[in-house]
Amino acid sequence: MHTAVEGKVTLNEVTDDDWVCHLGRPLFGSLYDAANDNVERDNIYHLAKRKLLCGLTMYDAMQDRHSGDWPSPTECILACLSVRFALEFRPTHPSGRALERRQVERHMRLCVAATSGLEELITTAGSEPLLAEAAHWNLLDTHMSPARHLGSRLDVSYIDYGERGELIALFLLMEARDCTPSEFGGLEVSLESFLKTLLPDSLHRQLRHFRPRCFRANEDKTLLESFKDSKVWFNHVIKVRDYEMIRPDSFWEFITRGAMVLCPDDQRGVDIIIPICYAGDIISRETVSAILVSVKYDVAFSVEPRLSLFDNMDPFVVHSLPEGDAPLPVIRMVFALGSEESAVYLVSPPERGSPTDHEEYTAYDIWFAGMTPETFPVVDNDEQHYKTVLGWCVPQRRELPGTLWHRKGEADEKRKTLRQAFDPLSMSSSGRRGK
Repeated sequence: MHTAVEGKVTLNEVTDDDWVCHLGRPLFGSLYDAANDNVERDNIYHLAKRKLLCGLTMYDAMQDRHSGDWPSPTECILACLSVRFALEFRPTHPSGRALERRQVERHMRLCVAATSGLEELITTAGSEPLLAEAAHWNLLDTHMSPARHLGSRLDVSYIDYGERGELIALFLLMEARDCTPSEFGGLEVSLESFLKTLLPDSLHRQLRHFRPRCFRANEDKTLLESFKDSKVWFNHVIKVRDYEMIRPDSFWEFITRGAMVLCPDDQRGVDIIIPICYAGDIISRETVSAILVSVKYDVAFSVEPRLSLFDNMDPFVVHSLPEGDAPLPVIRMVFALGSEESAVYLVSPPERGSPTDHEEYTAYDIWFAGMTPETFPVVDNDEQHYKTVLGWCVPQRRELPGTLWHRKGEADEKRKTLRQAFDPLSMSSSGRRGK
C-alpha cells in the first residue's frame, strides 16, 4: 500500500496505475508488483472487472440466466454502482437482506459488523479506486447510465437514495466527470473542462466573465482566471461519518484516493464536496480547494436563487477553519432538483458600497434548477429515469443498530480499527459518527 505524505505526494503520482492498484485489497497491488510488462498490468483491470461480477464479463452478466449460482443482472449492476457511489442498504424484507449478503459473498462488498445469526449486517463498498475504475468500464459496456439502470431494472426497496436527492446529484456529477476528456493523458481532468461538461452550452461564454459573489482582497478575478491551473480527480464516492475527516489536515487526502465526498446528513449546509487540486501538482492542505454542493428536493426551491443557501456553505464552518485563516477560493453549487422549471444561473456579485468592503473568503456561486437536459446536459435522453429515481427519495433513512456502533470495550476498538481499514477516510480515529 502506498502512503500519501502531505506536501510531497503529487497529482501525477496518485493518478498513476501503480498508485491506484495499491489502494485497497493487497491482491491487486501484489499482481502489479509481480507484472513483467504493461500487458500484464492491463490485465489487472480486466481481473478487477470480473471480480466485481463474480467472474463474469458484463455481457454474460446481463444475459439474465438464473440457473444455479449464476448472479442476476441486478446483483451485478448493484455491485458496480455500490463501488462507485457508496450505496448503503436499508432492506426491510428478507430478500433484501439476502441480496446484501450476496454482495459480500460474490461482489467484493465488505462486511463491517453483524448481529448473531447474521440477521443484521453493516456492510460497505469501501474506497478502492481500482475497483471503481473497473466498475466504470463495466457500466460503460451496458451502454446505460446509472439512473437508467436504477429507473428501469433494480428493485428500489433496499437502497438508501437520500432524503433530498443526494444520490441523483452524485450521478450527475460523476457522469459529468466521466464525459470530460482528459487533457493530460491520465485520470485527472481540468476543472474548466469539467464545469463546461456540467453546465449547458449557453453558459460557456458567460463562464469566461463569471466573477465571485463574495471575495477577499485582491481576489476579485473571473473563475477561469482564479482556477486556471486547477484539476479534479475522482471516480468514486466516500461517505464520511463525521466532519473531522474534512478538516484541512485531512481533507487533502481524498484527492489521493480519487474520491468525491458525501457529507454527514445535512449538518453544515453542504451535502457533497469535490476536492480540487488548485494549482501545481503538489497535494497538501495549502493546495486543495473544493466544490461545495447543497442538494434540495423541494418545490419551494425553484429558479430564483436563494442566496442564504450559498451563505450556509461557509468554508470556515464546513472545514472548521480557525478565525483569520485565508482559505483558497471555492465554488458553491445548489441543485434545486424539485423545481418544476429549468434554469441555471451564475450568480452575479452584489453592488459594493466601498472598495474595502471585502469578505473573509472568495466564492463563486452557481444555481441549478430542475432535473432536465436544459439544466444538466449529461441527463440527455434519460430525463424520465432520473426523475423516477428522484421520486424514490424518502425522509425515512435506515438506522443502524446502536449495539453494533456503540458496544464498549476491546471488541468495539477492534471494530473501529477494522472500519477504518475497510472504509478509509470515512471517520476519524475517535470513531464518532456525524450525528
